[in-house]
Amino acid sequence: MSKRRQGLGAIALTALVVLASLGVDLPVIAADRPVCAVTFVDSSQLPKDAGRSKLNDVVTAGLSSNGKLAVLDKEAVAMLMIKEAAFAESGLNPHPEAVIRFAKLAKTRYVVIGRITSVSDREDDKFAFTLLTFEVRADVQAIDGETGTVIATADGLGSAEAKRFVTADGTMIAGARTFGTHYARAAEQALKNAALALATKLTP
Repeated sequence: MSKRRQGLGAIALTALVVLASLGVDLPVIAADRPVCAVTFVDSSQLPKDAGRSKLNDVVTAGLSSNGKLAVLDKEAVAMLMIKEAAFAESGLNPHPEAVIRFAKLAKTRYVVIGRITSVSDREDDKFAFTLLTFEVRADVQAIDGETGTVIATADGLGSAEAKRFVTADGTMIAGARTFGTHYARAAEQALKNAALALATKLTP
């Protein structure tokens, strides 16, 4: 798809969201493909210095990758969640009725929620340097917009590495001093892998 067509699509979607905020019913979006809305990604297990702004985008990209799902962009989802406050306030464990109302408003088949489920790191002495490995696990789940129940889940693993160089007396002379960016990379990889697996389950 050309950048011009992508831009026009984004403009059209924004217009639909504005209409929804005014109480106008939204038409069905991408009727030839099931529509998903990525709503929450729980990143509370990540260190505070790990970037979290891209995590929703990563899940969206993973779901969209096989071309069989249409995924609302995060701005549209945010505006729709303002309109359906009960769903937004329910967080990561929404009541089925709140999911159904939100899905009807957003015209989505699936509501998708992601979680960072575990974070770990280890150090390996490589003689000349210390190799730091960061691992993050994540899962994503799809909630059916008609029933409000979870119908598919998938998990993924992500990792990132960094090197640290120290002198014989333990003084650090080069390498990673803070690890937030490495955790962020691992988290993005984990969520992407989970979203790819979920997309396959939803569109066999």
